[in-house]
Amino acid sequence: MDSALTDEREVLRHSIERDEEELRQAVHELTGAARTQLSLAEFVKESPMVWLFGGFILGVWLGRQWRSK
Repeated sequence: MDSALTDEREVLRHSIERDEEELRQAVHELTGAARTQLSLAEFVKESPMVWLFGGFILGVWLGRQWRSK
C-alpha cells in the first residue's frame, strides 16, 4: 500500500515539474513576442522610407510652428 502511494506521489511530482517547465517556456516565449511587438526599431526596419518621410513632415511642421511665434 505504501509503495502504491509513493509511486503515485512520484508520478504527480514529475507531472507538476513538467507542467512548471512548460509554463516557464511559454512565459519566456510570450515575453519575447511582447518585446518584439513593442520595439520601435523593428517598425523602422520594416519600412524606413515611411518613417523618414514622416520625420521630415514632422520637422517641417514643427519648424513652421516655431517660426510663426
